[in-house]
Amino acid sequence: MTAPIFLLGARDDELVPPEQLFAATQLVGTLKTSIEMATEPCGHLSLFLGRKTLAGAWRQIAQWLRTDQFIAKPP
Repeated sequence: MTAPIFLLGARDDELVPPEQLFAATQLVGTLKTSIEMATEPCGHLSLFLGRKTLAGAWRQIAQWLRTDQFIAKPP
């Protein structure tokens, strides 16, 4: 895989510790400049249901998705 990646980890995740999630960067062909990583002070479910995470990290991800790397370029 060589697509841009945003990895959002939960500091207190009981299912996927941040270290394990971030180790995935070693298994993809994506350029390091196209990989973003962030950690939130929450558990696994709070990544998707937590009020602070939705208002903070997910807004950051939305801004990241608006960057030039996602704008289709003519062939």
